[in-house]
Amino acid sequence: MTPEYENILTKIKSQFADAGFSLTADSDFLAEFETTDGWKLIFEGERYYGPLIDIKVIPPDEELGYSVHKLMDFFCRATGEKLGPPSALNQANFIKEYFRSWVSDTENYDASYRAIHEKY
Repeated sequence: MTPEYENILTKIKSQFADAGFSLTADSDFLAEFETTDGWKLIFEGERYYGPLIDIKVIPPDEELGYSVHKLMDFFCRATGEKLGPPSALNQANFIKEYFRSWVSDTENYDASYRAIHEKY
């Protein structure tokens, strides 16, 4: 991991671990985490316009995933809870707090997520 992204990743790795994710791969701009039941988290840094990041959660046996910042938005709409802006730390905290109770049940957001992406 490049130094600027390593700095961000170091601050959020513990939240991923608390949600059951272990680091499985690490390169200059990408870190992958996985649970024992096959869920993956992808932390990806933008190569040219850093430090911009995307954190994606991928269900077992799927290739495409869901951007965590969009899941945070769907969660707020569905529950009425207010979350902070989608910073790396807030996204990691969201995974820590809601992975097993909300994120791991894709029925909570799959249809809404797919509807948004069909436009593109």
